[in-house]
Amino acid sequence: MLFLVNQICSDSGCLSRARLFAQAKEHGTLVRSEHTSCPNCQTKQEDASHLLHCPDAGRFSLFRTEVKKLEEWLCKSHTDPELSRILPLYILRRGESNLSEIQYLSRDLQPFAFEQDLIGWDNFMIGQISGQLRQYQYVHLLNSPSIMSVDDWMAAFIGKLLHIVHGQWIYRNVSKHHEKLGSIRRAERRELLMEIDRLIHVRPEEVPEESTFLLEVDFARLRKGELTSQNYWVHAIKAAMVAGRRRTFGTSPRRGADS
Repeated sequence: MLFLVNQICSDSGCLSRARLFAQAKEHGTLVRSEHTSCPNCQTKQEDASHLLHCPDAGRFSLFRTEVKKLEEWLCKSHTDPELSRILPLYILRRGESNLSEIQYLSRDLQPFAFEQDLIGWDNFMIGQISGQLRQYQYVHLLNSPSIMSVDDWMAAFIGKLLHIVHGQWIYRNVSKHHEKLGSIRRAERRELLMEIDRLIHVRPEEVPEESTFLLEVDFARLRKGELTSQNYWVHAIKAAMVAGRRRTFGTSPRRGADS
């Protein structure tokens, strides 16, 4: 039996995140963008499956931190001791080995492990979990002092998994889109600097006299300046060049005119 996230997760945010990642995984893409490389490890084609498998050290450090928090929650939430041991190990391996391959797995947990291996690690992380897990934890809760129902436990557990996934998503988006550090912004700055390097060779006679001050700026300082200042200068010098061409054209003899 496949235990799906929408069977027990009533929180709308939890459901929306699960559906987002499931849809992205199904279509093989995170977002439609001309910038398809991973902003952290620079993998050329960043697809949905890359989100949880990125080898970037910073991303994996965050991943480990969130799994540690999950492990602490498992210990505090009357989780079966063996589940508390194997689930963090399984998650940390990021699909590189099967759940059934974890050492010292008890015979009682083997049905869950084998079924989850068929479902897959990536699906596990978005809440597609073998129903065997629920049944195993249900028996444990019956014999514990906890007043938490097994469905509440499952909802909380899946919420923790989605929080881990969402953390990777946020890290990736901040890296990609942050105004100063984002990879897209860095690419824009590189293109702008190339444009500045080209335009610094504009001759004074190519612009109106009142605009020649634009050619007297400290170009070393301009290249190190703010993006807005660089953009302003590029647009200003281009406008001045257009004005210069119009003025030159306006004072030139018309074709076909008598000499």
